[in-house]
Amino acid sequence: MGVLSDQLRVTVDAMRESDERLARITRDHISRSRALLDQFETAPTDPIADAVALLESHGYKITAPD
Repeated sequence: MGVLSDQLRVTVDAMRESDERLARITRDHISRSRALLDQFETAPTDPIADAVALLESHGYKITAPD
């Protein structure tokens, strides 16, 4: 029984380490995602102005409708 319990202990320890690593990666990802979302919320933009700038950067000339 000693060999079997030793192997089980090794497997459980490896699973615990894997779970801790995954939890750490998930926490880091959530933290970075929240920071990115906060950045978007604090920097409001005008979608029309953004579209015009994008088109003009590709050589289009934009004129306002009559």
